[in-house]
Amino acid sequence: MAAREEEESMVAVNGEEEVDDMHDSRERFLLRYFLQEWQLVKSLVDDIVANGRVLDPSSVHKIRSIIRFLLFS
Repeated sequence: MAAREEEESMVAVNGEEEVDDMHDSRERFLLRYFLQEWQLVKSLVDDIVANGRVLDPSSVHKIRSIIRFLLFS
């Protein structure tokens, strides 16, 4: 009986580790994606700050699509 309980607890721990690994992999992927897009985001934000407003509506769309991808991936 004790061996079975120990086995069940090991399965539960392994399941949690799997979830943590998946979460860590997702975070690494999102970080890499964000770093790849950082120059684009930085230039768009610099343009917005320098001009006090958005000059090109497509800039807003680009920023929103990047953020949406990061939040919902």
